[in-house]
Amino acid sequence: MTIVADVGEPETGTVHARATTVLVCADGNGRPIPLPEPLARSVERWPAEKR
Repeated sequence: MTIVADVGEPETGTVHARATTVLVCADGNGRPIPLPEPLARSVERWPAEKR
């Protein structure tokens, strides 16, 4: 799963930071496995929710 984010000011159009994060899970042998369901659900929410 890849997460892409911009941090900026919508009023001025200024972008202060951009980030791309790739989430990968693996088993004990280093083989890729699906993300755990709670993690996958939490990163699929958009926009981010305050807790």
